[in-house]
Amino acid sequence: MSAEKLLDEFASVGIHLLRDGDIILADVVEGADLVLFRGHITENKPALLAALRLREQIVVAASVAQAAFDRRQYDALWERWHELQEQNLTRRPATMTNEG
Repeated sequence: MSAEKLLDEFASVGIHLLRDGDIILADVVEGADLVLFRGHITENKPALLAALRLREQIVVAASVAQAAFDRRQYDALWERWHELQEQNLTRRPATMTNEG
């Protein structure tokens, strides 16, 4: 499973990951249980950090004024995003629910 898909699955159960440098932070909605997924986050930290960093870069590239928009950079970032989609992570979480 790609890091993007894992991030999407976390988001679907109310866990939104962010990064601060090489630290992964979690914004967890009430009722979601981060403890159930902490091991998956730790095991896949490098790939998750890369995906989060790439998301940030895509937002920055797409948010600039039209005159400063660098199409080549934007296309390269999207190409990298698709490459990450195809990569497999070390392990897929068995269940993405809040039930223990």
